[in-house]
Amino acid sequence: MALLTDGKDVIDKNYKDLTTEMYAKGHSFFTYLSDNPDSLASCCRLRNQINENVFSFTNGLTGVQTGSCNVITINLNRLTQDACRGHEFDSSVHPYVRIKNLLTEVVERVHKYHIAYKTMLYE
Repeated sequence: MALLTDGKDVIDKNYKDLTTEMYAKGHSFFTYLSDNPDSLASCCRLRNQINENVFSFTNGLTGVQTGSCNVITINLNRLTQDACRGHEFDSSVHPYVRIKNLLTEVVERVHKYHIAYKTMLYE
């Protein structure tokens, strides 16, 4: 969700209400707040500034590189939802412990992905 602000609050109140309603229902998505409508963001580290109103291919064949090498984002919102409402839900274990255990598992996998990617990149 990209929400335009006036510096204090979201300008489009209907879109703000929709966003809060989706969060309340448990949906997980990135929210980009900005007081300038010149850019959009697809994640917390990639912002695309809109300088020209021209058609742009989305198939990756334009030669324009975006993003970062070897960066993996962990969606903590989704991870928390999975830990608290997932198929392996165990009500006898405190939610914080379930979140910690799942986060540990995911971070260990991410480290393996980083090592594999770096190995492949430099071979």
